[in-house]
Amino acid sequence: MAALGAAESGANYIKAGLLGTRTCREATFLMRAICKGVKDFNPRTQVIAAGYADFGDVGSLSPTDLPEVASASGADGISVDIAVKRDRKLFDYLEEKVIASLVRRSHDLGLSVALAGLLGIEDVVRSYRMGADIFGVRKSACEG
Repeated sequence: MAALGAAESGANYIKAGLLGTRTCREATFLMRAICKGVKDFNPRTQVIAAGYADFGDVGSLSPTDLPEVASASGADGISVDIAVKRDRKLFDYLEEKVIASLVRRSHDLGLSVALAGLLGIEDVVRSYRMGADIFGVRKSACEG
């Protein structure tokens, strides 16, 4: 319902967080329902499946499963963030080779990839080298 409401309000992108889903089956079920609701209203609206690098801490689906979940559900991309903003960032939770593989697999499936999670300016080149399509910042863009 929330995703459909966002689509009705004119959002071009809708990021659906998969916090609380523990298996690919649960995540795909949820994402299929979200994609159907949004795409039935406006097929041009992009739906993004969001997972969390701190999945072990919050008891959620591993972000390494996102490409297959997103592809199977009809989503347009994935986003990897952290659920609990502390003092650790994305690259503290996931090794660069894991993220690079995740990006490659996503692109092979025709999905866009966004990386976020307490990232700073020093992470821009790193994320670009891995092929990320979108680099999400908030704190580092708003301070100083």
